[in-house]
Amino acid sequence: MDVKRLLATHLSSSEMEKVIRTLNDLGEGTGKFLHNKYPGFRQIGLDIGFDRTWTPWIIEVNTNPDPYIFNQLTDKSMYHKVMKYKRAAK
Repeated sequence: MDVKRLLATHLSSSEMEKVIRTLNDLGEGTGKFLHNKYPGFRQIGLDIGFDRTWTPWIIEVNTNPDPYIFNQLTDKSMYHKVMKYKRAAK
């Protein structure tokens, strides 16, 4: 399910945009940190959970994430982007 659709049932529009910005920052920051420590990683996947205040917590970092869940989304653009990165990593 698209993250906006998922969060829209729980948060106002402004709260949802703040959470999505936080998720983007968390993903980019984690990627940059891991790239500096382990330059060979081309893609990572983050499993994220939220506490009651909607603070995201990293549950797990996957260095070989399964991209096929993105193929279940109506908008296939993210799936195509992930597959492009996966092919570039080989």
